[in-house]
Amino acid sequence: MLKMTLLCVASLAVGAGLGWQLHGDDEPFALGALAGTPATQPGTSRPVFVNPGSTLDIEQIRVVLREELAVLARNGAGQPRAAVIQPPATPELVAKRQAAAEEIETMIRGGNWGNEQRTAFHQRIGLLDAEQGARLLREVTIALNDGTLQMSTNGPPL
Repeated sequence: MLKMTLLCVASLAVGAGLGWQLHGDDEPFALGALAGTPATQPGTSRPVFVNPGSTLDIEQIRVVLREELAVLARNGAGQPRAAVIQPPATPELVAKRQAAAEEIETMIRGGNWGNEQRTAFHQRIGLLDAEQGARLLREVTIALNDGTLQMSTNGPPL
């Protein structure tokens, strides 16, 4: 996941840099100091861009992208992760979850969302399972957005 995030951030940075560089130029795809004629790094087939001032070659970009995708494929990026198996909930945990869900629903029906409700919501939602938490978070968000809950917090509502 971290590798994909880094790849996305790097792609955005490169795209933003290229867009900025190309923004004011009359010559299409001119990259100035960012592009050049490809040469290979010693000991690898990875291209190194030299000769600043030449134009961008689409084939250069394709070569780099293919190499990066091949590295990601070799490292197993994008492989689905095994599902985390949760142990069955004990009757005590089920009772705590039910009580927390009821308290949150009571806060929603109360019509006021202040600092106390926000703090209590944070404490209770941590007890819930993922499905219950998502459902109640959605209910709170909808109630805040449609005005059913009047917000009076000193900061963000959640």
